[in-house]
Amino acid sequence: MIRFNYMGLEFQQHPQGVDVFATGELQFYDSQKFMKTVPEEAKGKGRNVTLDMGELKFIDSAGLGAVLYVSEALRMQGQKLILRNVNQYNRRVLEKIAPVGTFDIQD
Repeated sequence: MIRFNYMGLEFQQHPQGVDVFATGELQFYDSQKFMKTVPEEAKGKGRNVTLDMGELKFIDSAGLGAVLYVSEALRMQGQKLILRNVNQYNRRVLEKIAPVGTFDIQD
């Protein structure tokens, strides 16, 4: 597990790509590290990068921007960001920015 100030990330590789399990809060304090770490850890490890947000309690505006940045960085690496297990609050906000992102939201 990679720990930041307010969040943690765990990466699990499989034949289709990488699952990223996020815990805590994705906010301003950790957004830069998140934007750097996810594309670096996922590079060359399959087509799909699934961000499991089941244990992610909160995302602030910097965190939303970080998700958009990561989705574009992964697209440029030939990968696709898939968001999974998004809670109701985060889903509502992410669905509003989905048209400008390159990610999918799955149940």
